[in-house]
Amino acid sequence: MSTISPVMSLSQINPSNAPINSLSGLSADDFVTLLMAQLRNQNPLEPLQDKDLMAQFAQLNSLEALKQIKEEMEALLQVNLSNFASSLIGKQVTTTNTDGQVIRGTVLGYEIRGGVYYVQVGEAWLPLREITQVSEGGGDGSLHQANL
Repeated sequence: MSTISPVMSLSQINPSNAPINSLSGLSADDFVTLLMAQLRNQNPLEPLQDKDLMAQFAQLNSLEALKQIKEEMEALLQVNLSNFASSLIGKQVTTTNTDGQVIRGTVLGYEIRGGVYYVQVGEAWLPLREITQVSEGGGDGSLHQANL
């Protein structure tokens, strides 16, 4: 009895042993490569049916459409975050630091570092996601801390 060697080992497919459920891992070229390997190694007594092949192509089209939607949604999110951060300039924001102190101040600007949005209040840079309250501006842009 002969043995069939695998086209790729599991360590080649997933060297980090991370969960394989991400859309970003496979491209159309990867799909065609897998399809060709499947066609070359199929059982000649039970060849791949036309309906199975069409179902696989439909899955490929769905995968490509989902990837495109994901990329467009991520771009839209970035535009919305930039718009929101810029709308905070001149407004008073409130957050709480890790010591439980309430921090209030007027937003002077914003910047993006490593995909994370920060607003400038006085000399401090506060993560946008940690802002808990926004009110109309006022103040000199300095940072105020109060104990609760």
